[in-house]
Amino acid sequence: MKTGCQWRALPKDYPDYRSVHHYFRIWSEVPDGRDETTLARVLKKIGRTGAYKK
Repeated sequence: MKTGCQWRALPKDYPDYRSVHHYFRIWSEVPDGRDETTLARVLKKIGRTGAYKK
C-alpha cells in the first residue's frame, strides 16, 4: 500500500473506479436541511456506530 486506499487500486470485482468514486461523492454530500451525509445515516441504520467501536 502507498497511502490509504487509492481509487484506481480497487479490487477487480468492483465496478470501474470512476463509477465507485461518483457514487461515493453523492453519498458523502450533506443534503439541504440535514446535519449528516446519506452514507452516515445508512451506516447508523444498519447498526454501525464508528470505525473503531465494537
